[in-house]
Amino acid sequence: MTAPHTVESPNTPSAFISIRAAELLAVGKPFLEFPRYSILDLQQNIGASKSTRSLVYTSDRSGHGSLGDGSANFAEWLSKRLQIGKPFVIQDFEKLPEWDKKTFSIEGLIEHSTKKNIPIRNCSTSRDLSFTLRKFADAARQSYKEFKTLYARDLQCPDAWLELCRRLLPPEVQWAGRLDLFQWLPPCARSEVMMAYVGSEGSSSGFHRCFSSTVALNLLIEGSNRPVLCFGTDFESQTKYDTFMASRGASPHVDWLNLGPDDLSHADFPLYVYEQKPGDLVVFPPATAHQVWNLGSISTKIVWNILHPLSLEAGLVYVQPPFNRLCHPDVAQSNLSLACAMLSLLRDDPKAPIPPDLHLLTRLFRQMVQEEMITDQPVTKITLVRVPETAIVTCDFCSTAIWNRHLRCNECEGFDLCLLCFLSGRSCEHIRSYSWVEIVPEETCARVLDRAQQILGYKIDDNPPPDHRKPLGTAVNDLMRAKQNTLSRLCHLCRIDHLEWKGRRCDRCSAFFCFRGLYRHFDMNSVDVMRHAGLWVCPKCMEACNCRVRNFHDIH
Repeated sequence: MTAPHTVESPNTPSAFISIRAAELLAVGKPFLEFPRYSILDLQQNIGASKSTRSLVYTSDRSGHGSLGDGSANFAEWLSKRLQIGKPFVIQDFEKLPEWDKKTFSIEGLIEHSTKKNIPIRNCSTSRDLSFTLRKFADAARQSYKEFKTLYARDLQCPDAWLELCRRLLPPEVQWAGRLDLFQWLPPCARSEVMMAYVGSEGSSSGFHRCFSSTVALNLLIEGSNRPVLCFGTDFESQTKYDTFMASRGASPHVDWLNLGPDDLSHADFPLYVYEQKPGDLVVFPPATAHQVWNLGSISTKIVWNILHPLSLEAGLVYVQPPFNRLCHPDVAQSNLSLACAMLSLLRDDPKAPIPPDLHLLTRLFRQMVQEEMITDQPVTKITLVRVPETAIVTCDFCSTAIWNRHLRCNECEGFDLCLLCFLSGRSCEHIRSYSWVEIVPEETCARVLDRAQQILGYKIDDNPPPDHRKPLGTAVNDLMRAKQNTLSRLCHLCRIDHLEWKGRRCDRCSAFFCFRGLYRHFDMNSVDVMRHAGLWVCPKCMEACNCRVRNFHDIH
């Protein structure tokens, strides 16, 4: 996993160890309580058999969840909870007979982990220290001042813990379980996302989003005299959360920022609060953000992520574009995960599992295929490349995993660009030496969609909501063609000659605007301008330009 960028903040959880969730909830807005469910109630209502889980979710005005009889299974209930988009808690795992208190403890972790020094983050200075887990745990339990605000993160989960989790947790919330699309990725592309975390008093993970819109799960194994305080946002508050973080100098997509009660109280969106105790599984839905404070002397937990089908819907639309813009790798490799899951439908093995929520995956896969369509003649021949099962193709600029069509430089050896990077103007020095490459033939994509609809027993709607933009593949093909032209034009804004492909000509007045000027003066992204379908009308004709257009009707 990519190391997070922590933004410096004067707020440190050590100053708020006396804060309780009840005090924050008593304040009222924006603080709300997490919906809570008991695993014991779930098992009682749905029967002992894990394969026949069924329950129905209802909620009252206060937001508390309840269970009722029904035919919906646990996977459907969980998907509905995630679709609602509010963080929630499943309690009482420590009361199950499978819970092994000796193994699930800091001593069990020390026994089954490395005896060498490990990196331990100082949350106050954002720097790493190095000493053994045993020394850290012993000192933290004694509440030595020097060992406060320390967090041992991303420790390898012992095999004994992994086996215990497989027996304890429902398959739907397990890593690589029934609803986790990570299981369809080739082994070389899977991220190790099931980790152990150990925090001393005052340690924290600042407010941040789950990587790549995955579902974040946090099971507290062992606590001490004080609980772990969890904060979370809901899915509907994404835009407000972005503005809230940006106003504090942090990127809402990649930064971590510690926010104290005073800062949080000024949020104009709901903030859910919960005091986590051992045996509590906290679940944060896709594209939501959360912050965790370890208030006790030492807290031990397991943290992992699953790539739920709903994660793809949020990730492909909301997460990948800013990640591409920031050259931040998509750790979950959302597009590749979707492609691998759908391509598995063509296997001859009748016992192979069918990907979950096939209707949603089929719709997203079709959108992904349509995005890469080239509606006119390709500028170069589309070359089919075979990728071994032990490797994947990634963009050499933004590190995004490439599932199908991309561009390869004919002069650089093995230099690949994803379509969005090429359309954004990124390339090597050989700007006119790129050719089309694909990994999955168009006929195979059609077979996948036919097979999916055959399994579903019905056709997916052939008339999706219209997208008034060119397909990404078509826009890239147009840019490749434009780059063959060496003509220059004078920009209406900056009065500098630019190669014609570095801007756009107005279809009404023929004035030329360079992409840099459109972005600096009118916040127009070059990708959006190039993907604009139909006639493009410039800011001058829209009377948004400061060139006194009403008095001067010439092009410039």
